[in-house]
Amino acid sequence: MLGQSSQKIIEKIKIAAVGDIMLGDNPLCLGFGVKSKAALNGYDYLFDEVRPIFKRNDLAVANLESVIATPLPDERNDMWSVMNRGLDDAAESMKNGGIGLVSLANNHIFEHGPSTFQMTINNLDTAGINHAGSLDKPYYIFEKNDKRIAFLAWSLLPDHYWPEKNPSDYYHLTETLAPIINEIALSKENSDYVVLMLHWGYEFFGQPSRSQQKQAYQLIEAGADVILGHHPHVLQPVEEYQDGLIFYSLGNFIFDSWDERTLNSVIVELEFGTGVSYSYIPVEISSANYSPGICTEQRRINAIAAALEMGEIMDDETHARTLQVYRNKFRKSVINFVLKNFYRYRTMDMLRLFKWGLARARYIKRIKDYESNDPYIIYRGPMKG
Repeated sequence: MLGQSSQKIIEKIKIAAVGDIMLGDNPLCLGFGVKSKAALNGYDYLFDEVRPIFKRNDLAVANLESVIATPLPDERNDMWSVMNRGLDDAAESMKNGGIGLVSLANNHIFEHGPSTFQMTINNLDTAGINHAGSLDKPYYIFEKNDKRIAFLAWSLLPDHYWPEKNPSDYYHLTETLAPIINEIALSKENSDYVVLMLHWGYEFFGQPSRSQQKQAYQLIEAGADVILGHHPHVLQPVEEYQDGLIFYSLGNFIFDSWDERTLNSVIVELEFGTGVSYSYIPVEISSANYSPGICTEQRRINAIAAALEMGEIMDDETHARTLQVYRNKFRKSVINFVLKNFYRYRTMDMLRLFKWGLARARYIKRIKDYESNDPYIIYRGPMKG
C-alpha cells in the first residue's frame, strides 16, 4: 500500500475572465450589428467556440456592456431607444455559453433608463446568471473548497444618459476611489480573495494613464487581489504589483466593431490557490458575425502579446495629448466606415444615424479644445435626444 503524502494538496479555483459583451447594435452598425445578426440566427452561435473553455473553469465572468431588454410596443422607436440594446433571449444564450457572472457597473447599463435596467436584471435572474454592481446586488461571493472569492463591480465613468435621474441610485458609480476602497476592506474581512471589476480608462487607447496606475496601486494596497478593467474596447497591459494582478483593460469580447485593435481579445484564466496566477488564450472577434474564436493567426497573436506587455507609462499631460490624437483618428475612421457601409443601412436606420451623428458632431466640435484637459468631457454632453 502506497503511503499518503503528509503535504495537503491545495485544490485551485479556476476563473475565466473576458472583457466587454455588447448584445445590441451599436449606432454605426444599426441593422447589421450583433442584435440584428442574433435576430436572424439567435445568440447561441456567439459562444460556440469559447463555450468549452468557459465550461472547464469553475466560473466565467464578463462585463455586460448593454441592456438586455426587448423594446415594448409602446416605447418610442428612434435611435436612442434601440442602439446598444440586446433582446431578452440573449441572457439565456449567455448562460448556455458558460457565462456565470456579469458586471453591471458601466456607462451603458443605464443608457435606456430605470425600466430597461430592471428588465436586464430580471432577464439575468431568469436565466440564472449572477451579477455584481447593482445597488440590490453590489457584490457576488463565489465559494469552493472552503474558499471565498468576492467579486466587486464599480464604474468611474460619468453617466449623463438620464440627467433627470441619478444613476448611482441604481448601480455602483463613483467619481472617487473612497467607496471602492471601503467595500474592498469590508469584503476582505469575509473573503479569501477580492476581485474588482472596474470600468475606467479611455476608449480605443492602448495605454493606461499615470493616474490610473496610481489608482490601481491604491486599490491593490487596499486589499484587491485582481483588478479586471473594462471600457477602452482595446487590450491594455497587465501589471503585477505587490501580490496583485492589474488587467488595465481586457478589451472587447463580443462587440460589433471594425477597428482591428478592437477585434483582438483574450480569455484570461485565473487560478486561486496559495496565491493568484494567470494565463491567457488569444481570441479574435469575427468582423463578419462578431463571434469570438480562438486565435490562430500568428500576426494577431503577436499583436495581442504586445498589447498586454507592460511598458513605460506616460505622464498624464502627455497621455491626454496623445489620447486626443487617437480620438481624432478614430473619428475619421467612423466617417470612412459609414461611407463604406452606406449600402447596408435601411433608409429608416440611415435617418436615425444621421440625427444621432449630427448631435454628437456638434458636441465634439464644441469640446475639441478642452479634451486634452478633461478626457472624460466627451461623456458629459448630450447623450440622448
